Amino acid sequence: MADGDRQEAEAPVAGIKRVKEEEATASPSGGEKKKILPNWRKSSIPCEGSEILKKKKEAIAARPLWVSRDVPGAMECWIEEREKALAEEEADIASGKKKRKKVVKYKMPNEVIQQMMRYPYTYPECTEEELARRSASNRQLHRLRMFIDGKMFAYEQTLIDQYLKHGYAFDEAEISDEEEEEEEEQK
Repeated sequence: MADGDRQEAEAPVAGIKRVKEEEATASPSGGEKKKILPNWRKSSIPCEGSEILKKKKEAIAARPLWVSRDVPGAMECWIEEREKALAEEEADIASGKKKRKKVVKYKMPNEVIQQMMRYPYTYPECTEEELARRSASNRQLHRLRMFIDGKMFAYEQTLIDQYLKHGYAFDEAEISDEEEEEEEEQK
């Protein structure tokens, strides 16, 4: 059998297999696929937002600052915009325009926390003398890096402290009403 004949013989089999997989994942009500939730969502527990969620949101929101790292004053603008956005979001929730998302907590794998302990999210400190020898743009970049890393370190340190105190750590996440309805349908 030639190589070309072999590929032609296997091609229809692969196509049939793909069709069978799609039929297996389709929901019985229609042609829609059933959404598969990650494991952490299946074992999540409803709760109220705490310090962990606040630090996590700040750390994630600070990451896009890297895009504007060459812009002078970007960090200060980010802080002002973040405060305005939080105030607007609270006003929208209070007026009823937006619904408050539900907060759930889930257990973090011990291996993840131990990895955080082994490799903390830090950047080496520089003395004032070392920074003075660097260019202005490099000093600005260092300051920005310390700001972003500080946010991530604070979030991870909160999880590590919880792990050291209790032997486990719970992280928190926000889910919308639609996500919760899908979760209940899967149970």
